[in-house]
Amino acid sequence: MGKEKKEKRKVSVKQAMSYDETISFLEELLKNFKNREIMIGGEENSITVFPADQIQMELKAKAKKDKVKLKLEFGWSEAIAAEADGSSCTKDEEKKDAKEMKKDEE
Repeated sequence: MGKEKKEKRKVSVKQAMSYDETISFLEELLKNFKNREIMIGGEENSITVFPADQIQMELKAKAKKDKVKLKLEFGWSEAIAAEADGSSCTKDEEKKDAKEMKKDEE
């Protein structure tokens, strides 16, 4: 039985928003996170992800002159998420997925 290679999926959303729009966006993101189904993007180019029980979180803040950047990043292994759904995977598959996530972050 051969392994299927997972297709790399990537979507990026960048836009200017008011403070209130940003709060609404974050509240909707939190609601979707709690439901364990997050769709990012639009109708033609989107990705839906399903958060796992174990999640890596990184928060970065940078202030330079009159600009401030705040980056919040989440990551998890789909193999671990599959286990939560009743599927199974080997520890080697989990390690491979973790390495791929780290490679994607670079």
